[in-house]
Amino acid sequence: MNNAELIGGVPLVSVIGTPRTMGERLGSRLKPRLQVLAQYLAEQLCTLSKASGHSLTPLKLRELISPCTLAISRHEPSLWMEMEASGLASDLPIEDLLLIHGFSDLLSFLQCQIPPRPSTYLCIDSTHTLDGQPLMALCWHIDPTLLPYLTLLRRMPTHGPVSLSLGLAGLHQVAGLSEAGLAVASNE
Repeated sequence: MNNAELIGGVPLVSVIGTPRTMGERLGSRLKPRLQVLAQYLAEQLCTLSKASGHSLTPLKLRELISPCTLAISRHEPSLWMEMEASGLASDLPIEDLLLIHGFSDLLSFLQCQIPPRPSTYLCIDSTHTLDGQPLMALCWHIDPTLLPYLTLLRRMPTHGPVSLSLGLAGLHQVAGLSEAGLAVASNE
């Protein structure tokens, strides 16, 4: 990844335009990271799911994820367009991007036995702060092997508010803020 601004040691990648344009730029800028991360997470899921009786290979995992593509294209067309363009630009099938994007959910779906990785999310509404503004804090205890993929992504869509999110190689967002005044975070 070149020409990335660093914030606290975390690369900040900015994309602007339509969903397809943003996806193409994101996929081309993060291509090597997305390819390695998809392979690593697929191997992790295949290995961890064995304990719960699954016999998965990366190909079988893609087949398991494949039906989700239709649901996303119907329910979130702009997300679909961004991911489809990102997949084309990074030479990855859309299923590999969905694997990254939904890794935590796939761990649960496959009933993988993993050691707890606690994370903490705290939200205080505006009635409980001195300045009358809401407060949000997230402490994400990320697997150290995933640290090289930690990325801040600034999306500047042609239609909609600018947003900033923290995730893995532009996917699997765990926290985000938008100029529309929305802030979200997720944890295990």
